[in-house]
Amino acid sequence: MSAATFPIESFFYGIFVLLSGLSATLFWYRYKSRRSPQSSTRVLTIHPVLVLGVLLFTTVTGHWIVSWTRGLEGGVDPGASRDNTRPVFFSEMLKSFFVVPSVLLADTAFIYRLWMVWGRNPRIIIIPCITLLGLLVTGCNIIIGYGHFVPGDVADGKNFDTWILVDLVFTICTNVYCTGLISWKIWSVSRAMREIGAESDFSHILSIVIESAAFYTSWMAVAFVLNLVKSPVEGLLIDSCPSVAGISFMLINVRVGLGWASTQSPVWEQATQASRFESTGTGLRFALASPLGVSRTVLHEEDAANAMNL
Repeated sequence: MSAATFPIESFFYGIFVLLSGLSATLFWYRYKSRRSPQSSTRVLTIHPVLVLGVLLFTTVTGHWIVSWTRGLEGGVDPGASRDNTRPVFFSEMLKSFFVVPSVLLADTAFIYRLWMVWGRNPRIIIIPCITLLGLLVTGCNIIIGYGHFVPGDVADGKNFDTWILVDLVFTICTNVYCTGLISWKIWSVSRAMREIGAESDFSHILSIVIESAAFYTSWMAVAFVLNLVKSPVEGLLIDSCPSVAGISFMLINVRVGLGWASTQSPVWEQATQASRFESTGTGLRFALASPLGVSRTVLHEEDAANAMNL
């Protein structure tokens, strides 16, 4: 653990905590504004994104606490055996125990958003679910590997680096896949609306998705390259992965939440004023008829808002 690792991780962790607090405030503001004036009480719906956010805050904070503890001890691993014959990197294993769930939770949130935006189509998430499962398997091997890793063992070290590389590949593939399909869905709906003359501007939604995902994906891609060239800087990026994953997750919540608060309606609803609304059992949806009248694009506003926002 280098001297620069903890200050940099703390910087990103501070940003994550700030975004988490803002996200929680916006969620509560939205909840209060949706309360019925006739009702003094209302059961707070437990939203999947809210649950993922709480779990992610727990794992990111846990990782930061372990890093802080190691920083106080000068980076020396308290779990190493005194005879130095087969050290057990307890703190490294504990840090990995928080890194892996943090990445898993961030990827799960992205898969959930993809599933919701695509009308809860289970087939669209088959590939990212496979990569998520692969991430879980490789992550568990990394955690267990720290308990058996022997410094100086070249074969063991190469095998350990391979697991880290595969882990990075899985999460990069998940984020690229989900970002691409979410962006394509939003773009296709926006194009269909323009074809019928409806005013729409989904560019801000596209920028929210792409920019937030690009930040995290780029971070992981750089870590992948640094691992290939065996750069010591790789450890700094890996240690900051939980906070960076949390920032990417919270950025979407905050930016969409701010858009909702400024308009008093979900951002997905802003482009539907010129569209024809239909009542459904679960809320509202707008149907976009093509010029030829052959097909119609249906976007569930409630599902989309739930996917992108708290």
